[in-house]
Order: sequence, then structure tokens, then C-alpha cells
Amino acid sequence: MKKKQMLYRKLSGAACDHPGNYFVPIVERAKHSVISIETKDKSNSSRQSDFLFSFLFPQTENSLSSTKSFGTGFIIHPNGYILTSEHVVHSAEQIYVKLYSGEQRQAKVVWSDEKRDLAVLQIPTKRPLKPLPVGSSEASRVGEFVISVGNPTETHWNI
Repeated sequence: MKKKQMLYRKLSGAACDHPGNYFVPIVERAKHSVISIETKDKSNSSRQSDFLFSFLFPQTENSLSSTKSFGTGFIIHPNGYILTSEHVVHSAEQIYVKLYSGEQRQAKVVWSDEKRDLAVLQIPTKRPLKPLPVGSSEASRVGEFVISVGNPTETHWNI
């Protein structure tokens, strides 16, 4: 206990006292509920553009036929329901979710609203997942701090 008190006294007045560090405990509590999303999207190119691409770049694989998108979301229900933006999954043929633990699962869209840019995904789960509570805009006030937690550019996908 004395070591912790001595360490705190040494750090007192340092960067750890900065008001911005109030976000650190929030991120620590939220990080297990935040997920990364990768989608394999439907091709929106026509056969003519595919032909033109292969004609201009014969040695290159045609990347127009399959594209990937990345996004983020968070768990809203222990049974694997996830809230994300609709534009993340709008043209997706396949959706993959990566949990904080590193587990990857295929997801399906169970609800989406293009106008509000919201979508709910579901992933299979054998154990309850930890959801983040969804707040109410009625309880918010203009001028309050907000943070966004996520990492849509996760680089260790094994898909």
C-alpha cells in the first residue's frame, strides 16, 4: 500500500492529473464491448468497367469485382446484437465482426434504417456478451463532452 501511495505522490501534479484523463477509465470500461467490422461488398462495377480495367492493367488482379470496407460498432445486447452505422453494411455481401478478445464471427443484418444511418447486426454467441448502455439524447445537454470509441482499421483480420 505504501508503494502505491508513494507512486501516486510522485505522479501528483503530472500528466495523470490532466482533466483529459477522465476518459481513460471510460475507455477501459467500454473497450470489451466495442467491435471492429469488415465487410466484403457487392461489386457496383459493370462488365464494361471490368473489361476496361483488365485491358488497361492485364497483370493486375481486378479489384473492382470485390471490395472491402471497415467500420466499428458496439454490443447492445448480451445475445450478440450490435449497433453500427447503416453505411458500414449498406452494400455488404458478407459481414465479419472482430471482438476485443480477437474472436472473429460472421454477422447478419437484422435491422437497418438508411435515413437514420443505423443498423443492428447479430453474431452467434455461446456466452453472454457485455453490452454498452445506450443513452438518451433527452438526458444530454449542449456543451457536454462526448467521446467515440472504436477502431475500424483493425489490421489483423484472418478472413
